[in-house]
Amino acid sequence: MTRNCFFGGGGQLVRAERGRQLAPVALVVVGVVVMVMAGLVAERYRLFWFDWDEGCRLAGRCDTPTARAVLRGMWWFAGAGFALVLVGVALRWFRLPATRAGLESPRHSAVAQGLLTGLAGTLLSIALLPLMLLGVFLSAQTLAAALCAWWLLQASTVAAIDGRVGRQRTRRGAWMLGLLVSLLALLAAVGVLIGVRMSLLALLATNGVALTLATFCARLPRIAGQGLNSAPSRTGALNDG
Repeated sequence: MTRNCFFGGGGQLVRAERGRQLAPVALVVVGVVVMVMAGLVAERYRLFWFDWDEGCRLAGRCDTPTARAVLRGMWWFAGAGFALVLVGVALRWFRLPATRAGLESPRHSAVAQGLLTGLAGTLLSIALLPLMLLGVFLSAQTLAAALCAWWLLQASTVAAIDGRVGRQRTRRGAWMLGLLVSLLALLAAVGVLIGVRMSLLALLATNGVALTLATFCARLPRIAGQGLNSAPSRTGALNDG
């Protein structure tokens, strides 16, 4: 009976740990779903892209006080969903182990890591492009949900690559790096997209280049530290000689 209790307790610990790991993911998923639902409701009260007059008149998408009130309310719902996403992101960071995610010695140089991250981000962007276009056609709230999903998926990609080819970064640090690098790349891509008049090629290119540069710059302090640490050893070797 003692043995059964032991294994039963171990199973409970495993389930509890699995629940702790899934809770942040569940919060993020629920937050994105709330944003999507807000966008789907808002879509009924806005002008349709391909049928300005008839769509507005027949489907009730005209610019009326009721429509404006609903659209404002849906932005509040979308904001609440994004708040849930942020809580899930913060909870994931808090529950990640404070252990090294990378190797003691990097497998690739900073340039190689930057190029690999940029390539992976570009492929991910191409895969998510239909989702982005759907968000644009439906409503601003669904576009915000699509951008949020893009940000998180891209952050996970950056963190995973840094964990495999990076150097001496904790798992929390890798996750934070992914969030910041992905956010900077998306801001740059959206800025260029608006400035270049809806050029999808500019969006993809800017996102990939920004990922490459940001990841490379994140390795610069480590490279500088290696140079400073190796300088005294070279000086000592010359003195000994």
